[in-house]
Amino acid sequence: MAKLKLISEPTFKAKVPVPVAGADKPVMVEMTFKHKTRTDFLKWRDTLRNEGESRPDLDAVMDVLCGWELDDQFNRENVETLLENYLGAAFNILQTYTDQLLQAQLKN
Repeated sequence: MAKLKLISEPTFKAKVPVPVAGADKPVMVEMTFKHKTRTDFLKWRDTLRNEGESRPDLDAVMDVLCGWELDDQFNRENVETLLENYLGAAFNILQTYTDQLLQAQLKN
């Protein structure tokens, strides 16, 4: 039986579906995310919907992502390249992150 720690690990991994134009299905890429406490998550979420102003996808993704299984080095420039070339990537990264943090609530 798994033991619950009161303080979560600082990072966690999850597979993110990255849509590829012309492919039958998305490519699953394992990404490493930064864990946020409930308070930090709510603050971050609020920055995404700041009175109608949209925050750049790159900034939002960099707030939560800290690594990936791709051969290319994880850095801001390469994340920007990923987001520019795969239009659904930002949405799926942020959705996967949110789902992972809230998955216990979704399953109940």
